[in-house]
Amino acid sequence: MKKVLPQNLGKVLWPGGFTKGDLLEYLATVATVMIPHLKDRPVTVIRYPDGIEEEGFFQKHPPPGTPDWVTRVTIGEGEAIVIDRLETLLWLGQLGAIEYHVTFSRFPAVDRPTYLVFDLDPSVEGFAAVCRVALMIRDVLTRLGLPSYPKTSGATGIQVYVPIHGSVTFEQTRPLMRTIAKYCEHRAPELITTERRVRARGNRVYIDYLQHAPNKTLIAPYSPRAVPTAAVSAPLQWGEVERGMAPENWTIATMAKRLQKMGDLFAPVLDPGVDIRPLLQHLDELSSKRSP
Repeated sequence: MKKVLPQNLGKVLWPGGFTKGDLLEYLATVATVMIPHLKDRPVTVIRYPDGIEEEGFFQKHPPPGTPDWVTRVTIGEGEAIVIDRLETLLWLGQLGAIEYHVTFSRFPAVDRPTYLVFDLDPSVEGFAAVCRVALMIRDVLTRLGLPSYPKTSGATGIQVYVPIHGSVTFEQTRPLMRTIAKYCEHRAPELITTERRVRARGNRVYIDYLQHAPNKTLIAPYSPRAVPTAAVSAPLQWGEVERGMAPENWTIATMAKRLQKMGDLFAPVLDPGVDIRPLLQHLDELSSKRSP
């Protein structure tokens, strides 16, 4: 394997002064916990070769000059990159890839998600409202017998993951996710919305369950974000959500210390998940009884 030597390490990527060298150092530091969450999942990166104050661009397919040792998979009629080793992660970092977005399923079982994800997107500044909604979803999932694991988006939101056994399709999971989202909206209509149109959301927190679909992607755990603070998508403890916290606390400069103290809080998401087929069957039976 031919090594790709880093270049322009002093290039400033974030306005606070974090450089490409800082990005590569961060990626190398978190690689052992980050790569398991990337492995076997086609990745879409967002590249900012001139820093986040300049326009970035999505990179879904291998660019010209991609080294032959980079793992590729064929999705439909195109190829996608899979990050399964440190060298690939650092190569993409060298290209100015700041954000790493991965699919909800592993290749080649592209139609079978390995987790459910409720993506919570607030409409106004502040993190208190999104924490309240995350806790409400946690409580509903707990009553259903489902484990849940939160993480920050690295920007303004929270994402709640439920690891599931890869025995159901996205289409089969949709009614359950819709039911949970609509139930929460019904319980707190002043706080929560499932309205897809941004202008119709008002000040409410949007529960996005429609993003959970084949070939759609979501920011990966530990991925940096193109925000001025150089925040990262940080796995959380539910106690931290209960107490409230600021997502900008966890950045490419602070995550290493957090990992040393807590380890990978998202490790359980990698384990074989819950078999939700009995729950889906029960939901289907209830729906059939309500039908005329």
